[in-house]
Amino acid sequence: MIYDPKLIADVFLELAERDYERLTPMKVQKLVYFAHGWTLALADRPLINEQVEAWRFGPVVPSLYHVLKYYGAEAIPTGTRLSAQAIFGEGEPLPVDGFDRKLVEKVWSVYGRFNAVELSEMTHATGSPWHVIWNNGGKNKKGTDIPDAEIQKFFRQKAGK
Repeated sequence: MIYDPKLIADVFLELAERDYERLTPMKVQKLVYFAHGWTLALADRPLINEQVEAWRFGPVVPSLYHVLKYYGAEAIPTGTRLSAQAIFGEGEPLPVDGFDRKLVEKVWSVYGRFNAVELSEMTHATGSPWHVIWNNGGKNKKGTDIPDAEIQKFFRQKAGK
């Protein structure tokens, strides 16, 4: 299934609360990006229904940026949910299950221990999809898409190591 990125962000917020952690908007952005990348690599399909863009501070999912910008660099308050499904379905489990839920939980277990700056540095690494797009004309245009094919290629190479 392909999800609204805010719903995937809600799963990360739920996992962080379970582990008594709080997430910043930047960390949520990066976690959703990593989950999307690993889904492209391992399931050969996107996880989210929105294009990731190359912005100055790394890969960004625009709809997430717009709902999270209110928090600035501060931690998102406990109990916050970003998707309409999560807000109106209070008490209901988030409808991300099976492979997708396991993958998001795995991304949380691997990448959740890093802070937002460390995750951002990972997305800026030489040869990363953001780095390739940003340094090939992307920094001169706002909202330059990072093609899923580029993200998939990168994460498949990581999976092969």
